[in-house]
Amino acid sequence: MIEDNQAQVRLRLDHVAARLGTADPLLTEFVRLWWARAPKDDLLSRSPEDDAAATIDSWQFFRHRDPATTYIHIVNPTQAKDGWQSRHTVVRIAAPDMPFVMDSVLMALS
Repeated sequence: MIEDNQAQVRLRLDHVAARLGTADPLLTEFVRLWWARAPKDDLLSRSPEDDAAATIDSWQFFRHRDPATTYIHIVNPTQAKDGWQSRHTVVRIAAPDMPFVMDSVLMALS
């Protein structure tokens, strides 16, 4: 984890627990890993509430899938429809372990 972003990661953990009313140890570790490499300045410019909801949404997406199947989910989240919002299009990909798949996807999106 980037040392100076720990308070911002903790803030997102607190918002996740508040939204769910509980602290799931696996979800807690997912949140820590999800945000661990995010620079503090990026986290400061984002809404912790939206980040918490987006993290829960991603957790549910990745958790409830067949590991042998590739899933692609593209969304332009809105508060009214999704309970969180982003000014960016969100692309989630869950796939079996395939070398270079993320590099290929990132190159195609660029």
